[in-house]
Amino acid sequence: MMSIIHGVGYDHSNLSHFRSSDIWVTGSGADRVWNTGWLGRMLTNDYPDYPANIPDHPIGIQMGSANLLEFQTEETNMATMMGNSDSLYKIIDENYVTGSTDPAPQTYGGEELNYLRAIDESTYEFSGIINEAGRKGINKVEYPETRIGLQLAVAAKLISGGLTTPIYRLNYGGFDTHANQWNDHIALLQELDQAVFAFLKDMGGQGLLDKVLVVTTSEFGRRVKENGSVGTDHGTAGPTFLYGSSLRGDIIGNQPDLSDLSRAGNISIQHDYRQIYSTIMQDWFGLAVDTVTQILEESYDAIPVINFPLTTDHPTAIPSEFKLYPAFPNPFNPTAEIRFEIPKGSQVKITVYNITGRIVMQKDLGFKPSGFHRYILGPKGWASGTYIIQVEALQSILNQRITYLK
Repeated sequence: MMSIIHGVGYDHSNLSHFRSSDIWVTGSGADRVWNTGWLGRMLTNDYPDYPANIPDHPIGIQMGSANLLEFQTEETNMATMMGNSDSLYKIIDENYVTGSTDPAPQTYGGEELNYLRAIDESTYEFSGIINEAGRKGINKVEYPETRIGLQLAVAAKLISGGLTTPIYRLNYGGFDTHANQWNDHIALLQELDQAVFAFLKDMGGQGLLDKVLVVTTSEFGRRVKENGSVGTDHGTAGPTFLYGSSLRGDIIGNQPDLSDLSRAGNISIQHDYRQIYSTIMQDWFGLAVDTVTQILEESYDAIPVINFPLTTDHPTAIPSEFKLYPAFPNPFNPTAEIRFEIPKGSQVKITVYNITGRIVMQKDLGFKPSGFHRYILGPKGWASGTYIIQVEALQSILNQRITYLK
């Protein structure tokens, strides 16, 4: 499934590659200069003590480009940079020298030494984990021998191998078509199409398609008018592509109106790029609206492209006290505990959908008083896979994903 969002950009657009790239990766406005990335701030919400306390698997993986501000926090960069699944391990394993266990001195220099040791240790551990996932994982389809094809093949193999990294940042350049746009742009889109098609087919063949969402970003679009080199110049807005089985498959927004261009020849901005980020954080990762607002420092409406958002279809209609807590355990077998809280008495109904939207279970819990409640979910005849839990109360609905392992 694919969705397209038209006219993505930001007010007072900056058409410098460097500045606009910084704006996009930090999540700032054109009049702000931030030193942390939107993904770094998002991940800090779940890993506030990183790198002092590191998780078992990398938090983010970046391929195909220089280290971006996108994963930058106040303390460090949370991404692990790599080529293929074993390249980082080979470099480190052949050269790594075990660090000293002597305590660092109680000085400013000692603080810096502790930081370097933490980064050194996490990189060494992550390289082995990535290498192991690459050995365990498989590609069930043949990928095109292109830059984006090879990166997606590596990502698919790591996901297949059990790496739990939530975000992979890939890089695919060449779209700065100041010259020969007709031929180059067609070739670039064909490469993108073939690579993403292979990735989605691979994930589908391994029962993992419902676990991935592919999103494209670019620092700006193109202007309409052809220049003297049979190309186009930097523009203020462009489309965003999304791919995955969890999408509604819509085209959001209108086709650019070529009769309604700005004085500089730019198409109209229909969506702020931070709405894309808000959608990912709220509806895919399940962050609360208030948390997303804190990360972006302003409120941006999510765009309804995901079939079963992890927050809600209508956030403003839901009382803030109506809460759906993470199911436990997740993944689960044989049972999982669904936990929710309501601020006042209400009829409560739980509905479970499979990933195609078919109802597989519906349970009317009757009237429940205010407070905290539990419901034990015990599947009967379910296939292994991801399901959507929907809890309805107080004329509001909350959703979350849960995975059943048979």
